[in-house]
Amino acid sequence: TASEVCRAGTLMLTGVLRAAWLFRRGQRLAAQGHFDKAIEAFGQAQVRRPGAAGIYLHQALALAETSRLPEAVLALQQAMAIQPGNPVLPLLLGCIYADQADYPHAAHWCARALALNPANCHALALQALIEMASGQLQQGSERLQQPLPLPVSPLQRGVLWCSRSRVPPLLQQAN
Repeated sequence: TASEVCRAGTLMLTGVLRAAWLFRRGQRLAAQGHFDKAIEAFGQAQVRRPGAAGIYLHQALALAETSRLPEAVLALQQAMAIQPGNPVLPLLLGCIYADQADYPHAAHWCARALALNPANCHALALQALIEMASGQLQQGSERLQQPLPLPVSPLQRGVLWCSRSRVPPLLQQAN
């Protein structure tokens, strides 16, 4: 009936709003250094919004701050299952492994982030730092000195094309 549909919609909306409130609460608690309470808030938010990758991401970061690496890895892997094309998620997993001095795992996840976005300057920098920390000082140093590939959007390309084809009026008057 219509009342049942309305009630179901209301319950769903209430759950979404409660999850958003819990998520913001978890962020505040984590920012204040109360990681265990933040992890609990993120867990409660996940129950209400199991498909929200951001909740898993923030929970993983809080777990990593408390040195609960296996749980942090699991949370980030859950986020990656929800958003497999998001290059930030494997990059952050690489950072967590690098912070733990687990350079082989860090390099694996950094490579995955670069496979998703080869122009990701954070992943390129992390890759160089991993190489240097792994004893490949020359290779890491050279990587840091390479120019970064900066993607140019179609809009930026159009602006550049237009600016090359016109001489600004002030310069025309000067000549």
